[in-house]
This record gives sequence, C-alpha cells and structure tokens, in this order.
Amino acid sequence: MRLRLLILLTAIFFFSNNLFSQVPVFNSLPGSGYVVFLDFDGHTVTGSSWNTIYNSGNPIVCAASGYDAVKTEQVFNIVAEDYRPFNVNVTTDSTVFNAAPPLQKVRVIITPTQSWYPASAGVVAYLNSFSSPSNNMCFAFVGSLAYNGAYTAEASSHEAGHTLGLNHHSDYNSSCTKVGEYLNGYGSGEIGWAPIMGVGYYKNQTTWSNIASNFSCSYPQSDLGIITSAGNRGVAFRTDDHGNDNTAASMLTFSAGAFSDSGIITNPADIDVFKITVTNKSLVTVNANPWNYGIGNNKANLDILLILKDAAGNNILVNNPATLLNASMINILLAPGDYFIYVSGSSNVNQDGYGSIGKYYLTGTAIDATVTTLSANFIADNTNICKVSTANFTDQSTGAITSWNWTFTGGTPATFTGQNPGVITYNTAGLYSVSLTVSDGIATNTKTTASYVKVNNLPSISVTPANPFSCGGAGVLLNATGALTYNWTPATGLSNTFLNNVTASVTADATYTVAGTDANGCTGTKAILVKYFPSPVLTKTPADNKVYYCKTDSLTLNVNGASTYTWSPATGLNTATGPTVKAGSASAGTTFYNVTGTDANGCTANAFFNVTARSCDSLAADFSSTGASMCSGDANNFSDFSTGSPSTWKWTFAGGSPSSSTAQNPGLVSYSAAGQYDVSLQIINGTDTSTKVATRYVTVADYPNLVITPAAPTLCLGDSILLTAATAQSYLWDDDITLSNKYSATTKVKPVVTTKYLVTGTNYASGIGGFKACTARDSATVIVTNCSPLPIQLVYFYGLLSSNNTVQLHWQVSSQENIAKFELEKSYDGIHFNRISSIDKNANTGDYEFSDDQLSSNAAILYYRLRSIEKDNTAEVSGIIKIKIADKKIPLITIWPNPVTDGLNVKIISNQNNTAVITLKNIFGQTIIQKEKALTQGNNDLNLPVLNLSAGIYFINVSINSESTILKVIKQ
Repeated sequence: MRLRLLILLTAIFFFSNNLFSQVPVFNSLPGSGYVVFLDFDGHTVTGSSWNTIYNSGNPIVCAASGYDAVKTEQVFNIVAEDYRPFNVNVTTDSTVFNAAPPLQKVRVIITPTQSWYPASAGVVAYLNSFSSPSNNMCFAFVGSLAYNGAYTAEASSHEAGHTLGLNHHSDYNSSCTKVGEYLNGYGSGEIGWAPIMGVGYYKNQTTWSNIASNFSCSYPQSDLGIITSAGNRGVAFRTDDHGNDNTAASMLTFSAGAFSDSGIITNPADIDVFKITVTNKSLVTVNANPWNYGIGNNKANLDILLILKDAAGNNILVNNPATLLNASMINILLAPGDYFIYVSGSSNVNQDGYGSIGKYYLTGTAIDATVTTLSANFIADNTNICKVSTANFTDQSTGAITSWNWTFTGGTPATFTGQNPGVITYNTAGLYSVSLTVSDGIATNTKTTASYVKVNNLPSISVTPANPFSCGGAGVLLNATGALTYNWTPATGLSNTFLNNVTASVTADATYTVAGTDANGCTGTKAILVKYFPSPVLTKTPADNKVYYCKTDSLTLNVNGASTYTWSPATGLNTATGPTVKAGSASAGTTFYNVTGTDANGCTANAFFNVTARSCDSLAADFSSTGASMCSGDANNFSDFSTGSPSTWKWTFAGGSPSSSTAQNPGLVSYSAAGQYDVSLQIINGTDTSTKVATRYVTVADYPNLVITPAAPTLCLGDSILLTAATAQSYLWDDDITLSNKYSATTKVKPVVTTKYLVTGTNYASGIGGFKACTARDSATVIVTNCSPLPIQLVYFYGLLSSNNTVQLHWQVSSQENIAKFELEKSYDGIHFNRISSIDKNANTGDYEFSDDQLSSNAAILYYRLRSIEKDNTAEVSGIIKIKIADKKIPLITIWPNPVTDGLNVKIISNQNNTAVITLKNIFGQTIIQKEKALTQGNNDLNLPVLNLSAGIYFINVSINSESTILKVIKQ
C-alpha cells in the first residue's frame, strides 16, 4: 500500500482536466497552510518519478473518479475526521491546494486509471513525500477499491499517512514472527477496530496507533508523534478548544431546560471539561456522541469516556459502555450546585485508547425534580469495578427525608446511616446487591437492587519462563499472558515496555514487574526475577589452534571450565561427551571439532580444535609456515610437519632472526631486509636423518618510501597540474573525479576546490610462499585559488551540513545596488552545475541564507556556487564551496557528455563490491543497449557506444540490487 521514495526529480507539472462535472467544495479547516487535497475530477501527471519509473517517462492521464456528490462527501467526511486532530485542512478544492506552500501539501488522486502501475494495489504513495514538491501526490484506484466510498476514504487516509512518514502496522504472532504486512485489527460491530496504517476497510473504528511497525514487533511506530514531527514542517495538533480541569472548564448554559456544545479530543492526553449550574433539584441527562457517518456510530474514531463530578471533584457517575463508542447519563438527580462534565477518549477491548481522538457532540437536559413523594433511589459512579476497588454511592431519593439506612452486601463498610456514604470498598469478586431505606419520620421506602455491583477478579498474569536467567548478558525472552495490555517496569535492560513479550538483557540479578490490564480495565501484576550468571570460560589442551598427529596414533583432547560437555562431530572420537576425548583416524585429513560446555547454571561456552591426521609413514623432514612472502620487519611462523617420529630438529633461517633453532616448532622468525632466503630443516631419529632445504623459500619486499611531488602546489581555478609519486612498484590514487589516471605514478588533476589527493604505493613479495603486497600512503594538497576577481559585492559565501541533514548556505554582499537577483547552483561532481533556486534581492540587508534539504541519497560530496545577476542581465560567478555528506550507502551515478554524440560515459562510485545492470531505452520503453558491470569499491567507468542511434531522448536505467536510478539522455 506504499512505495519507498527511490529518486527525486527536479520538477513536476500538473495539468487540470476540466471535462468532468464540478466537484462539491469542502474544507475541514479553512485557512490552514497544511493541505490534504482529495482530487476527484481527473488529473494529468508529468515529470515525476511515477512517470519515469512506471510509464517510460510518458504522462499519466488519470480519469475522474466517477463518484457523485453523495459519495464524494462521504469520502471527504471520513478522511476529514481522521485528520481532525491536526492543523491540516482536508479539501476538495484545487485552488486551496495550489495556494498552499509547496512543502506542506499532498494530492490524493482518486481515479479508476491504474493500468500504468504494474503491481496489483488499491493505493500507492511515496514515503515522506508530503514535504517534497517533486512527488507530493499519491493514488487511490477506485476500481481496486470496489468503488466503495468508505474503502476509498480509508485508503486515502492511509496513503496520505505514508506521505507524512508513516510505515505499516504489521501483524505478529506470540513468538514475535511477522505473519502479515498489514494488521487487520480486532473485534467486530461498533467497536471493531483496525489501525489506519494497517487494513481499515473491514472495521468500524479505525485510528492512528502506537503499535508494532513493519520493522519488528519490538519496534513500535507512534503515528501521532511522526505526523507532528519536525520533518513535516509544522504539522501539529490543533489548539485545545476546551479546558482540561474545573478551573478552565467551558460553561454550559441551559436554554429551555437544554444545553449543547461540541469539541475535539486532539490527543490521547486531552480532556475537555464543561461546567453546568443546577439551580433547582433536577433530573439531569447528558449525552456525548462521537462524530460519525450514519447510524451506529459508523466510522467514528472516538470512543468516549464520560464522567460527572461534583464541585469537590468527587465522581458522581462514570459511563463508558463496553460495546458502544458513545456515552450517556440518564435522569441523574442533582441537588442545586455546580457540576462538571469530563469528556475524553477511551480504550476498549480491541484498542488501547492511543488513537481514540476526534470530534464529539455534547447535549443535555435538566427536568425540575422538586417533589415530595417519598421514594428511595441511588446511583454509583461505577458498578463494574475491580477487586480491591471502590464505588462511590450518591443518594438519588426524593421526599422530605429525615434518615437513610444503607446496606452494601460484600462491601466495606457493610452499612451506612447518612445521605451519601461516599466510597465503598469491595475486596472479593462477585455480584452484590445494594439496599437503601429512607424515612420522613412517618413512612419508609426501600429500594434494593440485586447484582448491582459487579466486582471483577484481577487478571492472573503469568510470565514464562518461570525461572529466567541470562548468561553473560545475553538476552532472555520473557512472555507475559493473561491480560489485554501490558506495562513492564523498570525499563532498564528491556527491549520494550508495552508488549507481552520482551527481551531482558542484564548484567546483574534484576527483578521486573509486568502490570497486565484486561478488558474490564482491571490490572494484575507479576514480578519475575531474572538471574545473571557469567558464561563459563573454557580452557583447552592442547591450546594450539592447529593440532597434528599421525593417523596410526591417537590424540587426547581435553576441555575444562564447565560441568558437562558435548563434542561435535562425533566422527573419529571415542566418545561425544565428557571433558576428555581421544581422536583417531584411519586416513589423513583435517577435522574441526566443536565442544559445548554447560555449567551448573545452564550457561554454555564453546571451544574449537582444528585437528589434522597425517600419514607419518617414514622419517621425512617437512615444515610449513604462515606465509613465506612478507614485508620487511614482518615475521613468519614456522611449524614442523615432519613424519617418522624424529627426536631432534635443527633449523637454519638465512637472513632471519633468529638464524637457527633446535625446537620442534620454532615459532616466529622475523626478516628485516628485502631479498629471497633459504630455509632448511634437519631431523634426527637415532641414526636416521632427513633434511629439507627450501631454496628462496622466504621472499621479503621493502615497504615503499612513498613521496608525492609537488607536495602542496597552488594553482588557479580552471588550471591543471601533474602529481608524481615515486619509489613504489605500482600506484593507486584514491577515487576523485578530477583524476586523469588513478593507476600510474603520474596523474593530471584539475580540482575546482582545494583538494587533498592520496595515493597508495605497493611493492610486491612474490615467491614460493605466495604473494604479499607491501603498501605505504602519501598525500598532496592542491590549493585552488580563484585568480579571476570575485564579484566585488560578495563578502563571504559558505555552507554547513546541519544535524537534520540539511545544507545551510549563507552569503553576504557589501553592495547590491546593481544586483537584480541571485541564482544558487549545485553540482554532484564539481563540474556540471544546475540551478536549484532563484533568490530575489533583499532590499533591507545584504545578508542571505538558503536551506537545501533536497540532498541526493547517493551523493557523498555536494558542490555549490553563487551566480549574481546584474540589472543589465550580466552575471558574476562566485568560487565553489564543497560540502561532504557522511555515510552515503547508495552508489553515485553520473553520465557525460549530455547531450551526447558518439560515446556516453557512465561513472558509478560504489561503497562496496556489487553488480550493476545498465539499460538504455528509447521513449517507447524498448531496450536499445543492456550491459552488466561488476562493481568494485570506488570508481567504476563504462562507455556506451551511441554513435549509430537516432537523435532523440533516451533513458538510462542503472539497477543495483533492488535500487534503480533513471537518468534522461539526449542524443544529438
């Protein structure tokens, strides 16, 4: 349901289609500078990435939606409610969209035209394109959405969410394994719920969410936080319309015994408080209904929690129906005084309340209840409570009452004599009756309500494993069950604090407590101790990494440091368990053994043996080394490899240090001077001897004494200079686009800014022992000055890369009397510049600045220069400044010349070895040339012959892994 942004082009052009009937004009927040435009009447897109990637660069002509005024209004209303909490105007008016700032809007094109897009999808969008004028549109394909207005609305909100930076909310099982890219939600009926960034087509309540993203079940995505983040340039929550407490409450005034008002719950912490004043004893009714489209709270986002409080802040009644989104209080008897109505969003069995926000309507009535008939009555603020919780009881009786006698079965206290008993505590789960008898001194009246108070057990929370432990700080998975939502404390060492399964990584014993809340709002807790044990440290005998023995013998291998041991593979071993085993083999060969040691705590560690069985058939001198080709000052590790069980060894190392040894394995021998040297070994067994002389066995090369001349030359901008390196056998200059040759001792450079050039020189040691490259590096800095006079008005011009990955450019002119405007130009190679902005002269000051946030994701260095345009249309150009962009992962692709006549040069600067497929297509999408290029780290050059091609426009596509870059080529 969304695409990642692959490439940003410099411009996109729109052409309105006026062949369709007038779309009714709706605006959800007129005057806002942040716009989501629902485009129903057809649209033609050209010049965008959609065109180049999916339609061979051709225009995409989108037909009108075909929706009538009723369906258009339905889509608008549902989308408007989704974006109601924000300072965003959802509109159907193209003039509003066109007038909005270019970095603060998105167009949702609602169309049946889908054939241009190759995949099966109901909607598509580029991620983070709300603030990108190049691709700030997305598509809702009504044919794939069954021409259903509600489906279209859900899809439009979802795709606009992608443009604001949101990824999907995915479906994970209890093992944290993704089972679906989109979460379909939970439940059915009025409170059936799904996340907007999942699949909201089939549920009534769809909201913004703070649950697992498509990256990982442990990686929650806060939709509200991302929508209001800095990247969206000022998108924020609407200003709160009602106060959050009694002192800031909005006053409700009765008119003919009724009142009405409305409000918006803008975020999960928002509470709207209203004040009513009752002048006579009255029966008061309060209704709070969420915005909805149709009956049954259709497509409402807000699940309402309604609370009535007295002036002292005590709850009189709490209403939050379990299966409804609206809330109400009917005929509550109130004495004269001030009362406060609290409206907020709420969770339900299917959602946690995070996205329960939106518009609501508040209505109420007051009926005079000044009567003298003796009648016992009461209410409790909440009759569905949790064990060890309270219910607040309020008298609702009428008549000239002189005494009250309450009975609370199962409650504490169990009886009360007085008008309002306040809070009663219930410590045991069950259904309990409440009875009230009132008297006026002559008569009595009793009301008894059976099963009036339901007391729910606290959820029983379980955590597995029951006795978790961490070995050496390794993470241990804790899985909680028994509730609907969870909260873990403390957060230290936990992968998250809000999912049922968390990973705990500890360096000492740690106790975690998980609080689980069920569908009744009751919370139970479970504490779990995670023990910390250090991992065992295994020691092995023999300690050498490589061990040799004769195949006719056996070899003892031993490991200590744990309690139990398991060896793998078992091949060639007398046993696969225990600390000591014997290895034997009938044939020569090498086996890698892994032994796993487990200590008393259940923690494990591993040790490895590289065991080689040799023939050892007769006395024969032989040896091996770690590498006989080396650089001066390096050392070679010699090992005996003789057969026949010798007892004496005599080594001679010509040119080495030491020059001789009588040890079986002499170990390291160093060589300080370049040359080729013999090595000999004589072995003795009684009277038998065997000698091996390896002529020129060791080859040593000196490190080059690398020097570049000249070391720090200065040249004028536009000139070139020869740099020469000396004293090495081969050379490799670090990649720079200004190099004429990176593999020779001498290279011509033509830098546009002061540049440091680095070269690696290599001498080679090549002999019996293989191949060794001995390298050294040197550098030379070419200082570039602008020998032509700079624009006389320019005082300075510099740029900085800010922390939010934006280049901040600043310049100042001392005089701008003759300046008409400035043009800012950018280049990716320091040679080919394109204009990125035109800046009018500022009449008040000579200081200027510009922020460039359109940074190519594959550029490591950016170049900028400033062109001042005089009133007579002449121009002066500043020097070039260079900005380094760190850690760019995607290869940089450049082509030249363009337009091209005979040969097109393609340069790919890659950060790793890879493979690229280069395809040249004509405007009809036909492939003209296709080549595969093996990439190495650094510069990679390719020439495409185009001499025989007809003049016209072509497109070159460079595809590396799943990433593609498309560039336009003009053939002259």
